[in-house]
Amino acid sequence: MNNLPPETRTDPDDETLPCGRLLSQVWTDWEEGVHDDHTAQCAHCRLAVADLERLESQVRALDSDPAHQPVDATSFIDRVMDVVRLELRPGRPLPLGEADEDLRIMENVAARALRRAA
Repeated sequence: MNNLPPETRTDPDDETLPCGRLLSQVWTDWEEGVHDDHTAQCAHCRLAVADLERLESQVRALDSDPAHQPVDATSFIDRVMDVVRLELRPGRPLPLGEADEDLRIMENVAARALRRAA
């Protein structure tokens, strides 16, 4: 007779512990305060919960460390968007070749070619 719980995996990447429980379910139960006899007695489930507790304590330590505070990326994003907007504007047509030839290149295309060549 098989005492393993029924397979409820919906995500193929969801890890199944050697006892047959899904790692994600063990972690979810722990986070929600759900306790059952199996989880309390199973070495695999207890190890999974202990690993999650260690992971959460490390994340909390990083969150409280001022050296690891998130950086304000606003100025970087603004600079990137300025370049994107410049690339979208065609600019003025620049003459190519001799005065009697009707050859032109758009300013941003010429600038892009020069930047790549540099």
